[in-house]
Amino acid sequence: MTLECGMRFLTDYLQGDVYFNIHRPEHNLDRCRTQFKLVEDMEGKMDQMHQIIRDLVK
Repeated sequence: MTLECGMRFLTDYLQGDVYFNIHRPEHNLDRCRTQFKLVEDMEGKMDQMHQIIRDLVK
């Protein structure tokens, strides 16, 4: 979902900011970068997240 939002922000930015409201130039580009950074962080913590789920399931 996070990656999908990032792609949507990027697409909107490339198409001239026609879908999402923006408050300043490159707002959607910044949103995109934030979402992609979050995906990167989540991927780096995937093992930890899986361990938490395994612990909860026990």
